[in-house]
Amino acid sequence: MEAKQSLLFFSYARADAEFALKLAKSLRSAGANLWIDQLDLKGGDQWDSIIEQALTKAESLLVILSPAAVDSKNVMDEVSFALEENKRVVPVVYKPCKIPFRLRRVHRVDFTADFGQGLERLLGDLGIKRATEEPPPAQPVPAEQPPQEHRPTSGGELTPRTEPVATPRGIPT
Repeated sequence: MEAKQSLLFFSYARADAEFALKLAKSLRSAGANLWIDQLDLKGGDQWDSIIEQALTKAESLLVILSPAAVDSKNVMDEVSFALEENKRVVPVVYKPCKIPFRLRRVHRVDFTADFGQGLERLLGDLGIKRATEEPPPAQPVPAEQPPQEHRPTSGGELTPRTEPVATPRGIPT
């Protein structure tokens, strides 16, 4: 039985909500265990306490970096909390921005040029193998060879017969 994937908390600025949701859905479809407010907050939830619970429960924090995120007090508070609690912090650069001092020594995953390449890199960095990945193609099966008649050699070994074999009607094959 496979161990359950550790919980990944998504931190992002409201201005980056569309990108955050696209990334979260892509990661979830690949098998990631993540928490993002857009998918996991329900009507009637007290969002501040639910977010705090999710952040506390998560083993890792994925922070989406952009100018809006760097300027967001909430995002930077979530990053600070994760670092203070010795959680793994995975910065994802969505738009070019000044990297906050506390994240400059942390390896970042770049999504500024190509979403697909960034996603593949992120999946690898998180140790996630796509749950929907197709199995490798089957190896081709060699064509079946007709059985050969063998005749004994002088040493008692069997070697393939090279002359035509007569069929029951006496017609060589």
